[in-house]
Amino acid sequence: MRKAAGRTASGRVRGETRRRTLESARMLFNGRGVARVTTRLIAETAGINEGNLYYHFRTKASLVVALFAAFEEEAAGLAAPDGAERHELAPHVEVLRRWFVLTWRYRFLFQDMAAVQAEAPSLRPRLVRLSARLQAETRRSVADLAEAGLIAIPPGFEEPLLANVWIVSSSWIGFLVLNERVRAVRETHLRWGYNQVLSLYLPYLTEPALVALAALPEPSFSGEA
Repeated sequence: MRKAAGRTASGRVRGETRRRTLESARMLFNGRGVARVTTRLIAETAGINEGNLYYHFRTKASLVVALFAAFEEEAAGLAAPDGAERHELAPHVEVLRRWFVLTWRYRFLFQDMAAVQAEAPSLRPRLVRLSARLQAETRRSVADLAEAGLIAIPPGFEEPLLANVWIVSSSWIGFLVLNERVRAVRETHLRWGYNQVLSLYLPYLTEPALVALAALPEPSFSGEA
């Protein structure tokens, strides 16, 4: 019994160390970029020695891959609304808000995608698959809104709209860094990115949708780490 209890306690400690290491890596990658962060700095921030870090993650690339897996898992929860909510505007808008919160939490993946892929080339096919799945969810969301009479897109305009929504949704952080010379993407930029995507939909929203949108409370982005 004592041995089993000891193994359980040891497992909890290892799990907590792994969690703390990943959280430290995420925050450092977000603040400095993947290329400028060393495993030594990650270990120091997590309060462990570098050897302990290597027990859990043999390379910096394995940390990047593990964080992408966490991002991937959270993104899987961003499906278009189901049931009766399919035909209501608010749940679709909430999915958009949650996407921006998620990209903010893992912003290092978007600030310099080239550096991320150079560090962990194995992520490329997973990025392609995730992109395809999220675009499919956006397509389903637009179809549900059209069915409810909340959006009306002229023939030939749906594909360009969907492409632009994905481009802006996945590239807004990189745009701020490269084009607007924003040195540090901050929480205040979340609303800016969210509004860029929302503005793509606005010309196609019907009158009932515009009324519903105006009645929604301002989206909250505060307190996101």
